[in-house]
Amino acid sequence: MSKNKKTKEKKKKKNIPFIISAILFVSAGIGMCFYLLSLKEQEEEFEELRSKITVSTDMEGDGSGSSAAQGLDYYLIDGVVVQKEFKDLYLENSDTIGWVKAEDTTIDYPVVFKKGDEEYYSHKNFNKEYSFNGCIFGGGATDIVTPSENIIIYGHHIVGKRMFGALDFYEDEQYYKNHKYITFDTLRQTGKYEVIAVFRTKINTGDKKAFQYYEYTNMGKKNFDEYIENIKNLTPYNIPTTAEYGDQLLTLSTCAYHTSNGRFVVVAKRIEGNEVDLSKKPIEEIKTEK
Repeated sequence: MSKNKKTKEKKKKKNIPFIISAILFVSAGIGMCFYLLSLKEQEEEFEELRSKITVSTDMEGDGSGSSAAQGLDYYLIDGVVVQKEFKDLYLENSDTIGWVKAEDTTIDYPVVFKKGDEEYYSHKNFNKEYSFNGCIFGGGATDIVTPSENIIIYGHHIVGKRMFGALDFYEDEQYYKNHKYITFDTLRQTGKYEVIAVFRTKINTGDKKAFQYYEYTNMGKKNFDEYIENIKNLTPYNIPTTAEYGDQLLTLSTCAYHTSNGRFVVVAKRIEGNEVDLSKKPIEEIKTEK
């Protein structure tokens, strides 16, 4: 082999790592572009859904738009009680169970639940199409007809504090003091919730020190008290408000990266709200073709 040929071969070999790096860089850039585009499209879809509903945004009142004595008007859709504000959303997707909103954050989303498949909406959008970001979805023991003592809602920790990424704000004590309330309305009730605990933990581990908060849904008094004690001990600052057996709790959970399988959790208790008045006739009985 000639000297010139050997030199060219050496140059080619030296260029291989550079070429590979360039390809990986370009691929990553293209992947990020597609990701940001899909994120933008999904946020536009959520914005359209927001236009179809009037959620309880009044943090000072019960957010119901009517007095508690009157109760909420409702539709009966395929035999399911649906308060009037959720009619259009439910007709679009019958897996809809409610809407969650945290003041001054991007958390302002419909909540869905697929019975028998907790992870169904982990990577599906509201239209049941694939989406990396998924939806905000209820845990496996979710029941909005006869609410458990603790309703657990999950959401991905998405860039830009989207989905449940904004829960991180609650790790700051001053932020909590200025943002104590979260609303969660369901097909049957409206609810204003006050934050009572904020903590980090991890899941799917044999570590006995890791609190398995997601196992506490339908609880007797003993387990309820145990749950409250644990979440209070894990909270990094003092939150005076607590809960007693009989209170309805809301647990919001997202991924955290302080450890493997990490989770960041915010727990609140229902302090105000209104209910569907089943003593009244429905506005309309609607039957859909399934």
